[in-house]
Amino acid sequence: MSSYVKQDEARIERLLLEAFERDTDRSMAHYAMGVLRRSQNRFAEAQIEFEAAIALDRNDVLAMIQLGNILSRLRAECLQVVSRVYWREPE
Repeated sequence: MSSYVKQDEARIERLLLEAFERDTDRSMAHYAMGVLRRSQNRFAEAQIEFEAAIALDRNDVLAMIQLGNILSRLRAECLQVVSRVYWREPE
């Protein structure tokens, strides 16, 4: 990842945190933070942000889609772990 991208992410995060300081009840800010966290592969945090966006706006289709993507990814990772444990040869 280039230093420009990291600088942009840091700036975006600062701006979003400032927005949260002013008003935590903005679904779009939670959605944007979720997108940022997802791009950073911080999926558990992204899930929390998308859920917060949906709680604030039950019609936030974009947050619902992103949450679905996160949950399907986490489910797939979970299934891979369970599969490895299940098919593991006894020692």
